[in-house]
Amino acid sequence: MLTIFTTCKPFNDRFAAPQWNALMSWLLMQPRPDVILFGDEAGTEMVARELRIRHIPHVARDKFGLPRLDYIFNRAQLLSRNDLMAYINSDILLVEGFSEAVHLAAMHFDEFLVVGRRTDVALDYRLDFRADWRKRARYLADEGELYSPCSSDYFAFRRPLPWSLPAFTAGRPRWDNWMMWAACDAGIPVVDATEVVLALHPRHGFGASGAATYKQFHKGESSQGNKALVREDQKYCHKHVQRAGNLWRIIPGKGIVKVD
Repeated sequence: MLTIFTTCKPFNDRFAAPQWNALMSWLLMQPRPDVILFGDEAGTEMVARELRIRHIPHVARDKFGLPRLDYIFNRAQLLSRNDLMAYINSDILLVEGFSEAVHLAAMHFDEFLVVGRRTDVALDYRLDFRADWRKRARYLADEGELYSPCSSDYFAFRRPLPWSLPAFTAGRPRWDNWMMWAACDAGIPVVDATEVVLALHPRHGFGASGAATYKQFHKGESSQGNKALVREDQKYCHKHVQRAGNLWRIIPGKGIVKVD
């Protein structure tokens, strides 16, 4: 079994549908994962109650009032009913392959970090999960764009995670690069599941409101706070993990293969 944990943005007009789609896609995985939502952003309690998801309203926050990932990771590991865990950004729609990828990594390694690239798509409405939503999602993926190998929108591992996160702010840059560096620093395999996990991300603006541009977002004070916690030599992408001799990849029909 798997525990998925996350923190959401407010369920307003801009973010409500993408986050609803994401949560529904997680809950429809087999076997159904245990999902934990952190934070008390507008609408979170109502959605958690409606979907029968565990809700932890309290979360430590940065000086801008945004959730802190170090607190969320620590608390989630204490609350989890399962040793296999995954943090997933709250708007990532998982179409197929995720649970299988995590369990495959767990069969091969005692410790691991599963990462992967997302596909950006045009999706700003609720999917009909009573219909063949996966068929619709695959169509959107065909029209979408695979995002950068210098990021990951999900991280799966077996608890306890063998490192502690700095006081990163959720939804801000660089912490995903630091996570890949931390795994390499600890000598733990980084497993790239991109080829078997179809993870969709709806295109939208940046920042808490979704109205900021990419440049404004990265120059913002909260983003700069995350960047200040990451040294230059800790900004890992997949290529850095590969150079460190620590990259594995799940290949359809072949399983987990070491990337030299």
